[in-house]
Amino acid sequence: MDTYRPRFVPPHEAEAIKESVANLFKQFLEAHPEVSSIVRGLRVEFGEDFSGQPAIWIYFLVNETPSPSIEDGARLNELATFVTTGLVQKGVTPTTGWPYVSFVSFQVFGPHQVSRGSA
Repeated sequence: MDTYRPRFVPPHEAEAIKESVANLFKQFLEAHPEVSSIVRGLRVEFGEDFSGQPAIWIYFLVNETPSPSIEDGARLNELATFVTTGLVQKGVTPTTGWPYVSFVSFQVFGPHQVSRGSA
């Protein structure tokens, strides 16, 4: 009988990916400083996706806004695209871990679990 073995991103690759995400995030904020009023930080975790393949879970921690503007939504979409495209250009593939992006309320993780400058 086969035993289920989860597939995770190896630790040395995980650290390199976290650093890449943090650098891409910084680059985006430098080009679009207005986004720093929306996104307070990020968090990167590794695990499996729905199909059991390695996954990179990128959480951008955003301020709670009762009615976010269309412009804010467009900027967040640009941020997600910039980071995921950058990771793929740096060699991230489905075998190393596919990037999934979520925008999560800053209050979910709290300030003690969030890094502004690194993942």
